Amino acid sequence: MTSWQPFDQSNPKLRKLAHHPESHEFKSIIETSSKYDFESLARLWLSEGIPFAFKEQAGVYDEMRFWIASVLGVSSVDVTLQGSGRIGFSMAPHKFGNTFGDSSDFDLSIVDKGLFDRCGDELQDFKKAFESGRIESAAKAKVHRVDFCKRLDNLIRLGYINTFQAPSLKDYTPTILKIKDTMYRAGEKLKVTPGVPQFTSLNARLYRSWDDLVDRVATNLSELKVKLPM
Repeated sequence: MTSWQPFDQSNPKLRKLAHHPESHEFKSIIETSSKYDFESLARLWLSEGIPFAFKEQAGVYDEMRFWIASVLGVSSVDVTLQGSGRIGFSMAPHKFGNTFGDSSDFDLSIVDKGLFDRCGDELQDFKKAFESGRIESAAKAKVHRVDFCKRLDNLIRLGYINTFQAPSLKDYTPTILKIKDTMYRAGEKLKVTPGVPQFTSLNARLYRSWDDLVDRVATNLSELKVKLPM
């Protein structure tokens, strides 16, 4: 006779954690969590379900991501809100616990290998052209582009691109430009949609896979554990 073992959760606090917890509850979880727990938090609490900012407008949230997915040619289930708009408070170490409000951003994540690879190839072409001197830049833009090019290979290795930080030039990075334009238009549509909380801007981070997203969020939580005052 088979002896079945129950599913186990290494951190018992996770069993009763609300989907939109208070910041002090979340901090307590982080302080006692393992890498396995961080991955669980990354999947269920920080990537899935109805976000805090849309808890009264779940249909609008789904309509928004369906619209974005249609424009970009990805699946709507691969468009998700993260950050303070999802959990309800900031998780940045210097402002941890600050409640989501009208000075907050909406941080979207888009998970699609084809879109990621296309953007990665375009950015590598941009890097070659920029470093060879074929792209002229104003002083401020040049500093930013030098820094971005230094980090590009590592970002691609880790499987994510912050599109709002990436250079957007029609002749070199048209897909990045399209994503930024899509975020702007979606943001403007949200601002005139009744019931949607005020926010500052709508940004997108692009991931190669869901595993890359979970790994990045879990890594951020691990770093937060070290930086938060006990």
